[in-house]
Amino acid sequence: MKKVKEFLLSIILPRKMYRHHSMKVIYSVFVFILSAFLLLFSINLSTKRFMKDMIGSVNFEENDYKVVNEIQLPKYRIAKSNSGGYYLDVEEVGEDGKADNFKGVFEILFEDSKNNQLKLNIVFDESCDLFGDDPAKSVDKDLFDLKGYMTQTREDKTTYLLYIFTKKSFYYLYDLGQEKDSSGKWVDNANTRYGSYEMDNNGAYKYYLPTDVSEVMDENGPILNQYGNYDTSLWTTETTKDAKTIIDGKEFSAQRRIKDDMRYAIYNGEYVYGNIDIDKINAESDAVNFGKNNDIKYVLTNHVELMAEADANIQKSMYSFFVVIINIVFPLVWVFITWLLSRKFVMNKFKEYYAICSITYITTSILGFILGFFIKFDTLMFILLIIELIYYIFVTFRINTDPNLLNPKDEERKDDSNDNNKPEVEQPAITFKKIKSDDAYHVE
Repeated sequence: MKKVKEFLLSIILPRKMYRHHSMKVIYSVFVFILSAFLLLFSINLSTKRFMKDMIGSVNFEENDYKVVNEIQLPKYRIAKSNSGGYYLDVEEVGEDGKADNFKGVFEILFEDSKNNQLKLNIVFDESCDLFGDDPAKSVDKDLFDLKGYMTQTREDKTTYLLYIFTKKSFYYLYDLGQEKDSSGKWVDNANTRYGSYEMDNNGAYKYYLPTDVSEVMDENGPILNQYGNYDTSLWTTETTKDAKTIIDGKEFSAQRRIKDDMRYAIYNGEYVYGNIDIDKINAESDAVNFGKNNDIKYVLTNHVELMAEADANIQKSMYSFFVVIINIVFPLVWVFITWLLSRKFVMNKFKEYYAICSITYITTSILGFILGFFIKFDTLMFILLIIELIYYIFVTFRINTDPNLLNPKDEERKDDSNDNNKPEVEQPAITFKKIKSDDAYHVE
């Protein structure tokens, strides 16, 4: 029991860690790798939960939303092409009679007992290939005005959900890409704020005003989008945030512009079919499929699970890479620097510093394992980097300044190649006595 206690203390307390200074390099490498796996274990278990929290969604267990308008949605599945890719296959044909060119926009309205509303828009554009020759292509504006949708005037007590199914991927947008700030005001969320709007080379928003009356009026009157607002995507005069202009007696304020490419307009809301569990979408029963399952609330809830799982799988690959960098590469840098600066102290070999560094990673990885269940990866890695560096520097400093190691009294810090030179050993007196001849002596 005492040995176990001493061992545990030797991986926590700096000066007791010195017992591991002569550990073989291969063992140190093994410790670093083991620490990385320990850290990744909790991260992988909690990543999906964190991804789900980042995806805005409606919790149907906490409200009593009911569908107001019953709509029959088209049946669809995710099919696999001969080339190995996945694509949207809507079983119904489009208005032009082509089987692979279905287009449709559907709106389902929910309402609860407190008169709160949920507006779910589902768009199908089977021919829209955002990975084709024209990467800036988006859903046909005449079919669905995405820019108008994202900039529409919010209705009170209303939550918005949008799904857009294209040929090779679907897109998800929660609540118009907005959230409430601390004062209760609706503002752009992080994804919309940094991804959806056009920006200049300095990272500032671009603002536009109408150049002349032709950009706000035609022979039929004001040029409005599908949501009753002026179609600001037609404005061409780039200006500043607070700029205004008067055209035909009406004042217009400068407006930001949503990007043309839907992949960026709905930033971080893209899900490629090949990255999701399509078996759940194509299932015969309890399918996560708006066309097959009449329980829309079930489909919405489990669609969020699908998206969280897809996001988690992508993030896990990235996390593994960064953990390897932090647990394998960074220690080499730190050890090399401390070895160069501290070679004249107690520890003077590179492998000694490397061994001690590996021991410090045991403690920090256990800490990271615990925190990984509660803290998001990017925050956790930043915290661990700081802790690991400070802890390692502190440990090496304590060892290199330990008086007992600088002036050792224990035999293991002495050169024991000649026992007779040890000060603790009393040297016997040697006398010589001549006997019988000139060249023979008796030693006493």
